[in-house]
Amino acid sequence: MFCTNCGAKIQEGARFCSSCGTRLNTSPAGQQGAPRTGQQVPPQMQQQGAPRMGQQIPPQMQRGPVPQGMQGMHMAQGPNGTIPYTPVYRTGPSVPWHSRGKNAPDAPGAKGRTILFIALLFIAQLVLYFILVAIFSGDDSNGLFAQIIGLIPTVLLIIFLYRLDAVEKEPRGLLIKLFVIEAIVAVTVVSVTEWLLCSLVESIFSGVLMELIENILCVALIEELGKYLVLKACTWKHKAFNYSFDGILYAAITAIGFAAIENAIYIMDYGMEVAVARVFTAVPGHCVDGILMGIFYGRAKLYEARGDVAKSKRFRRYCLLAPIVEHGIYDFMAGNAYVNGILFSLYIFLMYAVVFVLVWRLAQKDEPIYIYRPGYVNPAFAMQGGMPGSGASIAYPGIAKNE
Repeated sequence: MFCTNCGAKIQEGARFCSSCGTRLNTSPAGQQGAPRTGQQVPPQMQQQGAPRMGQQIPPQMQRGPVPQGMQGMHMAQGPNGTIPYTPVYRTGPSVPWHSRGKNAPDAPGAKGRTILFIALLFIAQLVLYFILVAIFSGDDSNGLFAQIIGLIPTVLLIIFLYRLDAVEKEPRGLLIKLFVIEAIVAVTVVSVTEWLLCSLVESIFSGVLMELIENILCVALIEELGKYLVLKACTWKHKAFNYSFDGILYAAITAIGFAAIENAIYIMDYGMEVAVARVFTAVPGHCVDGILMGIFYGRAKLYEARGDVAKSKRFRRYCLLAPIVEHGIYDFMAGNAYVNGILFSLYIFLMYAVVFVLVWRLAQKDEPIYIYRPGYVNPAFAMQGGMPGSGASIAYPGIAKNE
């Protein structure tokens, strides 16, 4: 008899997998729920090594390093007696669509197939770009059709990233909120601040130095800081932020909201020809910056949940620094007459390919931030003066790998 979730061999008649904790409906009694607070651990669970009061978490549930401050933690006693270990279940499908069969992270040749798929996707994108340029070259119309062309990458990127988040879907209201608020911030605070700083830099510096300072400090810094502030204000303490990939999705949607409104403004000013070019450059570029921000943002949340406040702060700095650097390089290469157009094209397509392969792999390795463990005290809460009652949500690396 084998577990339907992780494939581990289990004893006949067992209700729970001893490897991943998944509940097994193998008997009429399998419909009965997991033991609640105060209930004694049933014999079936005791046979599978489920910890009782005073016992440490068994080795098979301790995959990965134990965070500082959590070594040797024991099961606690609740108000009505023993609080047994309670398995944690996925709220989405046990195996996401992008990790099944040949797409599984540990499947032979999976990485090569992913890279090949993304490469073919970008080759098709490049071919489509030249076709559209040939059709709309010299077209300066800025009407509805041009705006629709400009919206195509926004819609496709949102669908792609939303589909990748397959373990647990995020509230659509939160994603719409991120998109709309960032679009409003982009046309108000960010645009005004950016214009004032650019005017100041242009009055002091000139030449290549002026372009470098303007692209990195006036454009990249202000735009990415605006995205980060909206992202953190709307999501950092949101209850839906409970998986590492959530940070990538939130940051990318925020960046796409900025890109959408910026793209609409450019199309109104410069017409169809610019719309076609930005479909393949600026809009995916903002999305790449959002993904880079989200990678570090999700890890920062994970480290905070583990009680490592210092590392969480460091990764929040990274989640701002990484997109600023990439954005600054992109703008400098795009606006500098000394940079060859072919070199710029190679840079953006290589950057996009690397980041989108990376985000696919991270979606496959999506892991929960909080794991409910009755009786535990999360060091992050303890540092903040909080003391959860009979249980606390903690991040325990490796426990929920197959949950």
